[in-house]
Amino acid sequence: MRFGFIEGHRCMGQLKVLCRAMQVSMSGFLSWRNQAPGPRRRRDTALAPQIVASHAASRETYGSPRVHADLQEAGEHISRKRVARLMTELGIAGASGRKRIRTTDSNHDNPVAENLLQRDFTASGPNQRWVTDITGIETDEGVLYLSAIEDLFSRKVVGWAMDAHMEASLIVRALNMAIGNRQPDAGLLHHSDRGC
Repeated sequence: MRFGFIEGHRCMGQLKVLCRAMQVSMSGFLSWRNQAPGPRRRRDTALAPQIVASHAASRETYGSPRVHADLQEAGEHISRKRVARLMTELGIAGASGRKRIRTTDSNHDNPVAENLLQRDFTASGPNQRWVTDITGIETDEGVLYLSAIEDLFSRKVVGWAMDAHMEASLIVRALNMAIGNRQPDAGLLHHSDRGC
């Protein structure tokens, strides 16, 4: 362990100083460094390219359980803990799954409007059909909710609002911005997923 630390930090200072600081002799370190790797280290060295290849083939999403399964399918007899250790040593890790932010709340007593859009997402002119939705955005300070309104004719966002809550006032602010920006005529259809 001490020799490994010295080997990893040799470029930062003199070898003599590092050996003294780690309380090992310089001759002991040089002897350790010049010895041939043992069978375990040779096996680790042989497995490393296979681990890197499996991880790369998964577009760098696989963690040690899936890389381990790949190696076993290839006929390698190796433990999952060894795969995990080697992945750590190689500086590779699987992608962690993103936590989904729930923005639709259909469990409410509010009246539900009829679906007039009927999945027809076309419009022959501006300000005839607007669609709206809310999305949650992870930030360093917590989740922010964005309510956006899109004109189906131009596919432009005509109004939006952002806040740390998902209350009806968020949607109303986005709608007020859209109405102020576009000043639509009567007959505009405003569609949402009816979840808020």
